[in-house]
Amino acid sequence: QSAATAAAFSADGSLLAVAYTPNVITLWDPLSTLLLSTLAQPLADAADSLCFVSFPADGGTLFAHSRRAFFCWSLLSGQLLWAYRAADVVAAAADPYSDVAL
Repeated sequence: QSAATAAAFSADGSLLAVAYTPNVITLWDPLSTLLLSTLAQPLADAADSLCFVSFPADGGTLFAHSRRAFFCWSLLSGQLLWAYRAADVVAAAADPYSDVAL
């Protein structure tokens, strides 16, 4: 078992995303506690792990980051839309009014 490292609710409260060490995100229906989906992305560095999840306002994507990478998944398909490797990620936030992550 791995530790939960981050969690976030969608804007309408219909989804709960929970990140686990090192690279797994589970999507839940918070009312029924039903596991809806599991997302995973291998990380380039074995010492790295996911530490942030957020739903942008568009409702169709999920952002996550580790200490060295950003990820964006489609909630409809469960596919990774894009990933970006970085030297050091200190913090991130999803804009609640658009589909932009900062």
